[in-house]
Amino acid sequence: MSPCEAVVSNYFISTTGSDSNSGSEAFPWRNPWTIATRTFVPGDTIYLRGGTYVIVTQAWSAHNKPTVHTRQSGTAANRITVRSFPNETPILNGSSNGANAILGISDDFISNYIIFDGIEVTNSAGNLMGIRGSPNNIIVRNCEIHGANLAAADNVSAIRIETPTSVLIENCVMYDIHNSADDANATGITIYGS
Repeated sequence: MSPCEAVVSNYFISTTGSDSNSGSEAFPWRNPWTIATRTFVPGDTIYLRGGTYVIVTQAWSAHNKPTVHTRQSGTAANRITVRSFPNETPILNGSSNGANAILGISDDFISNYIIFDGIEVTNSAGNLMGIRGSPNNIIVRNCEIHGANLAAADNVSAIRIETPTSVLIENCVMYDIHNSADDANATGITIYGS
């Protein structure tokens, strides 16, 4: 390995962890939004252990800035992956996240070559996932995305994608997306500016 090459690592988040831990399998982080405060390199994988994580609004949270997002990009050969631990189901519950998107790519930190895999995202007063800021080569796979209920004259989606170059959504299930306001829409996937 040359002195300029970064070491690829696996990190872990668990309902029994602590955000002051190292993020190792033995000492996992506690909250998924910790991902937005850490530095990752191409090829890193962040494993979410099974259980329910109540997502709480953070200082950076907004409709166009998901509470749980990466700040760096992977590469075509080495993506950054946020995924479920094998044979476990992590549930990101946005009941304390207001109308902010729960998971995705932020306008502030446009990340490319990212994979979200095997995560359940639920219970939002707005979009459940937001892929924003002209993202390139994003994959969302094997996810269950449901339970958005907006009561405003705006559109709400399971996944809202804005000005993408390439986004692949495969083997995902989306349901229970509602908007109770007049003259508004509720959709599984919305793409703006493609």
